[in-house]
Amino acid sequence: MTIKKEYLGRIILSYGLFIGLGMTIASLGPLLNDFHIKTGDPLSRISGLFTARSIGGLSGALLGVRLFDHRSVKSLLMLILPAMALMFFLIPVFDSLLIIMALFLVTGFSHSMIDASGNLTVAANEENTGPLLSLLHFSFGVGALLIPLVINLFRRQEWEPIRALWVIGAVYFLLWVYNFFLKPVVTAGHKHAEKQQAAYPVWLLITTSVFFFFLIGIEVSFTGWLVNFAQDLNIFSEVKATNLISLYFGLYTGVRFLTAPLSYWMKNSTILLLSVSCSGGLIILLNIIPLGPVSLTAGTILLGIFLAPGFPMFLSMLQDSHGLSGTTTTFVMGGAFSGGMFFPWFIGQFYETTGPMIMLRILILNVAMALAMLLVIMKPRRRG
Repeated sequence: MTIKKEYLGRIILSYGLFIGLGMTIASLGPLLNDFHIKTGDPLSRISGLFTARSIGGLSGALLGVRLFDHRSVKSLLMLILPAMALMFFLIPVFDSLLIIMALFLVTGFSHSMIDASGNLTVAANEENTGPLLSLLHFSFGVGALLIPLVINLFRRQEWEPIRALWVIGAVYFLLWVYNFFLKPVVTAGHKHAEKQQAAYPVWLLITTSVFFFFLIGIEVSFTGWLVNFAQDLNIFSEVKATNLISLYFGLYTGVRFLTAPLSYWMKNSTILLLSVSCSGGLIILLNIIPLGPVSLTAGTILLGIFLAPGFPMFLSMLQDSHGLSGTTTTFVMGGAFSGGMFFPWFIGQFYETTGPMIMLRILILNVAMALAMLLVIMKPRRRG
């Protein structure tokens, strides 16, 4: 695997940033009940934290990500990373849901910018982009695997679990220090910005955004509500359910690592079809069979395995066919954050009145629409 010398430090930073992003995304679900207790608000309102974070992410995708076509990654990260660290240091301090939502909104904005910086930096290497992107998203899985374990450590020590967010803040602060010593480099956004509009048909940008809307809606909804789901069905305790999220991301991370060599001999489109189709079959099965400790654990493991290749394989497909830029990433992240905003919130509006199974019912819609969008996107490619 070849990495250009001038990009090595930046790619290492990108992997560190994605560990932080994984910790960011996977931290909210295990802490929903803790925010419920801390603020005194019902879960239907606490689910608004997903919405606040995703509105911030959507704003970053629409307004901020395109800055990478014109500004260096280093200069933007010098502003974004301390802001991200500060938010995670402040969230445990407040018990007002409105203030906490405002802080989550800022983390969402920063998240989308950091996500774009990593993808564009790796894509700029131009050699072995597919495997490098897979390893980038493997790093995301590492962070998502670690943070539930950190939260459970806080629970066992009888520390306030929400203070585990300080660990995430410390990670972003250290990455900010590392970024300070790196030299600026040219990213894929600079390389592809001028030809981007001609390269991408409008229908492809829109369907790509819709695909990620439904795909990320599955991931964020499942991991975000899993702890409450397992508790309310009397399947697992809070600690064991939090460990289940770590198990999910453990398999998720392992598969993302394996997709790097897998992409050498299997088409990205084939991996994507298998990923979405198998996820759909599994979600339907979980809606049908009786759920207990064994079936829910097996289902969680398999869903982590099936969903893992989706994001990096799709980005690799885009990079190989048209290249990545800030504009492209805007549509990808816009769809992803919209799905991550809408579906966890939507589930929260019905969760307490209709019961925990509403989560799995709604995810059937998600996976069906994600598969439909993927088939639409792939159809012209087969003709070509």
